[in-house]
Amino acid sequence: MQKVNFSFLLKNAFYYTLITASILSFLFAIGIDLKNIEIGNDIKVFCNAGEAIASNKNPYITANIGGELSWNYPTVIANIFAAACPSLNLQETYIFYFTIPFLLGLLPWLYQKDVLYGFVLLSTGLFNIGWVILTGNISTFEFLLFSIATFLLLRKQANPASFVTGIMSGVKLIPILYFPALIFLLKNSKEKIKSFLWAMLGFAAIPVLSLIFSPEMFPWYIKQILGLIPNQHAPINELTPDPLNPSFAIFLFSMFKLDPSSATNSYTVITLFIYLTGAILAYKICGLKIFTSNKEFLLFPISIIILTLVMPRLKPYSFLPYLLCFYLLSRHQSHWLKGLYLTFLTLAPTFLHIFYYYGTNNEILLKTGVVQSIILSNQFFFACIAAGALIFSVLWNLSNDRKDYS
Repeated sequence: MQKVNFSFLLKNAFYYTLITASILSFLFAIGIDLKNIEIGNDIKVFCNAGEAIASNKNPYITANIGGELSWNYPTVIANIFAAACPSLNLQETYIFYFTIPFLLGLLPWLYQKDVLYGFVLLSTGLFNIGWVILTGNISTFEFLLFSIATFLLLRKQANPASFVTGIMSGVKLIPILYFPALIFLLKNSKEKIKSFLWAMLGFAAIPVLSLIFSPEMFPWYIKQILGLIPNQHAPINELTPDPLNPSFAIFLFSMFKLDPSSATNSYTVITLFIYLTGAILAYKICGLKIFTSNKEFLLFPISIIILTLVMPRLKPYSFLPYLLCFYLLSRHQSHWLKGLYLTFLTLAPTFLHIFYYYGTNNEILLKTGVVQSIILSNQFFFACIAAGALIFSVLWNLSNDRKDYS
């Protein structure tokens, strides 16, 4: 008579229960949101900017795009939406079209036994895709570019990877802060300089195209990015602690009950200090002697995870690069650990998302500094906990020669 492996059964029951709970909780939360929240505010801005540029109006003036939110991208992107929005009815169908780059970005990575875990982690983790659905932001296209750059880098194609990273940054600017993760892996100064030049070439491509085709709009683009257009929204001035600003600096200001808008200079210094500290930490980890094999498969994801958490500006739909790198590092680990990660990255953030928007009698908790900070910045908070657990487990396994992460 064959013995029953109760440990194996318990482990799998735990894991698949959390897989199911992650999917169901995400669907439950997004179902409530779709009934109660006005969706598609970002896609409206994209389409209205496209309509403005097609009508020879200035899309960087919010009055020309019909709302308070501003257009913060090079004009060539507005030209793309000028064609896409009417032909694809994009304001009504964006969820379908924005799903395509997300799935394409997953294709190189989801295979064999890891496919279910990877798909669930990236589609439900940190409610990231939920925010894409609610806002209509183009972060899934950014994710596709990041996935391509990662695929190239891990196949030792650093220069093409740098170029793609540069293109991604030319659209949204902030992703250029991921570039140190590529530089850390290169062996000598010549390779680093060449990679940097390729990144700058990619970074300049889209703004230069905008300058060529709409030269009169380029100064307005620079003004908008720097927050120099009076009396209108600009990303550089988004300092209010709420779920739409889950950065480390905002988390700290919220926890200590400080008003970032009344200490703008201090906030700038703090954000730069946080980023530089994170970059140094990533660099030091990359220098550890235990990374003797499969270096790129370990150090690049670790660096991206750290750099994401110290970004000066984060949005609730900005975590897909983090989640992909988290998956690359955790996919070979035990079901116990994967279940723990899903608890931190899906169940807990989804619960707090529901609690914040639909909970009753939560005013008392929101008045408490630390609790308020955790609720408002729950994506960042749980991303930090999960990252700490993951990096510790990777380093532990390496020190004991237990894992091959390729």
